[in-house]
Amino acid sequence: MTVSGNNKHKKFVLCAPDPKMVAAWHKYFDSDDRFEINQSTVLRSDVDAWSTASDSHMGMGGGLDRAIAQRLPGIDQIARKFIAELYHGFMPVGQAAVIPSGYSRPSWVILVPTMPYPTVLQSEEPIYLATLALLKVVYQHPSILRVSVPAYGTGVGRIPPDKAAAAMHQAVVTYDQQVHRD
Repeated sequence: MTVSGNNKHKKFVLCAPDPKMVAAWHKYFDSDDRFEINQSTVLRSDVDAWSTASDSHMGMGGGLDRAIAQRLPGIDQIARKFIAELYHGFMPVGQAAVIPSGYSRPSWVILVPTMPYPTVLQSEEPIYLATLALLKVVYQHPSILRVSVPAYGTGVGRIPPDKAAAAMHQAVVTYDQQVHRD
């Protein structure tokens, strides 16, 4: 991918404690130097932003989102207020937004809904849409150079690691094709 300015230095840190997810990411992302793969939590201090993997209401009451809310007290209220003002309380899958965390590390939280409400996903499409939305907002945001990214759709959504990694990779391919057309 040909990129300019700060965009050529963007790094997406794919993080999951599950070794099967890490292996799946290696299968799809090892040849792309924009991606770093770690068997770890998303809650890292070496990044500028953490991505959520929430439902469209951004309740932040469970899983990764609850962990983010516990580490960044008050971020759940900021997220809900943002969603209420811009999306009338329901941020569609396929959208993403950057909000300030109120802390130095990470400075930003990226709100990324992966499902309309907590449910088992019936396809990988929400993972693809969430990843595509994440890429768009990160590449548009000059202050985000490193972002930690969870395994979208693999928790509550119960999508198997290889299918989730494939959907995330396909979103990267689509994004790169869109960038090259512009």
